[in-house]
Amino acid sequence: MKIKPKQFSYKKVKGLNFPDGTQTGFIAQEIKVIIPGIVNENGLPLPNLTNAPDSVETQNIFEKYLTVDYTALIPYIVRAIQDQQEIIQQQSSLIKTLIEKDSTTTITNASTNDIPQIIKLFPNPAQNQLDIECFTNGQIGTINMYNKDGKVYKSFTIESKSSTISLESFENGLYIVTLLVNGTTFDIKRFIVSK
Repeated sequence: MKIKPKQFSYKKVKGLNFPDGTQTGFIAQEIKVIIPGIVNENGLPLPNLTNAPDSVETQNIFEKYLTVDYTALIPYIVRAIQDQQEIIQQQSSLIKTLIEKDSTTTITNASTNDIPQIIKLFPNPAQNQLDIECFTNGQIGTINMYNKDGKVYKSFTIESKSSTISLESFENGLYIVTLLVNGTTFDIKRFIVSK
């Protein structure tokens, strides 16, 4: 977001009744770049300069300042919230679809029927850690975790039935987990990191 709320206090200016204390608002110059129509330029007459040279016109000197019409900002804020809600709903639908596909998507090698081809991942979506259960009939397997770019993000050997992986270094997004035994891929699952 290009604009950020700021806290400030008004200067005491004769002729203007600004409220006392700390205020919260936006920097008018930042708003003007994005929505110029809700920023107004005003001028405050400066007091006559008693020591000014005769050649200087002192009657029409103004100090310029900008103001934000916060009421006019409301429709923009409402629209931004609506757009954000639409994105959230699309992402929720995508996550639901991925989870449903996850429960039915398995790639197996038909020539190795003696090894159950199962990886269980939970929770999914995950935040801080991911529990992995593998059923390899006691054989040592390799778990590879791929990021959205298809690169191996983490790889480790799994010897026991279950492992817990810290997701502290993982960014939000979709990851693919593969189980390899003796160089053969037995299962592929997806999981989502959502912190």
